[in-house]
Amino acid sequence: MEETFYEKTGPLISPGDLFDPLPYSRVPKPLKVARKVTRTLPKGFNIQGELRELLELGKHDPTPPFNFGPPGEETLSRSQMARVIFLTWGSEVEADSRDGNLHKKHWLIAPVFPIDELEVQTKDTRTGEIIQVAEAVRAGKSARFFPLPPLPQEESKGSYVDFRKICPLAATYFEGHPRPWRLTPAALNDLYHHLIWFFTRKSIFFGPISCPTCHAPVDLGVVFEGQPITTEEPDASVGGLPQKLLSLLTRGALDDRWRDCLALKEGRTGRRGVNRRLSRDGIFPSGLRTRPVPARIDLLN
Repeated sequence: MEETFYEKTGPLISPGDLFDPLPYSRVPKPLKVARKVTRTLPKGFNIQGELRELLELGKHDPTPPFNFGPPGEETLSRSQMARVIFLTWGSEVEADSRDGNLHKKHWLIAPVFPIDELEVQTKDTRTGEIIQVAEAVRAGKSARFFPLPPLPQEESKGSYVDFRKICPLAATYFEGHPRPWRLTPAALNDLYHHLIWFFTRKSIFFGPISCPTCHAPVDLGVVFEGQPITTEEPDASVGGLPQKLLSLLTRGALDDRWRDCLALKEGRTGRRGVNRRLSRDGIFPSGLRTRPVPARIDLLN
């Protein structure tokens, strides 16, 4: 499976790149600001590094006062190191690189952990069924975790992406940092589907929708914009509208909420306009390919 799930990285940093361990952090409460000590230390008082005074928000009233506008305050956070998967879109990375000042830019990552850390049992709150957590994650049944097979030539049981711990890192962390592997386009597409499931818990993203009039299933068959997984191009004569949906439209099987889509045939609107209309009506989100999803387990969601 890993042969079709991973490929070697290219020269450009891209979403789906797997970086060797980098820090990921969370800021605990109460917020503590670390201000550099400017006064002279007593003679013979030796330290390594820099001395900081910790000031707690809501407890201390320093001079000068706290300033959380740009460039902000240095604060304490709790950090760990792990392999990470890169999430920031490639065009944003390229734009930031052209602009320079990468130390001021923020790129998103999610940490990746060995799946054998989840070799525990739990109970489904609805059915009382005993669940093997690692197996459920491998089967894609938890919105929180995206399963990854072992990397090529890696002896392991695989790993998982933890979407609960997505965080930004300064872009300079990624310059020259080892990233030998990335997800293939098809695997990356599945990652983003899973990520949307995590944020929305909506099953509509993962299977055919039902026609609001006749309730016939309609497989929209579209992909994330900029992430094609096949070499087939959409039919330019219908503006990229999925053929199955077009068929229902032209034979009058859909109600008036879908009627604006017919304007595609006359060239009065583009695919983005149609997607916006269908998105507003709750039909499907712009630029998404639907795919089957396993039965979900509420306890893991």
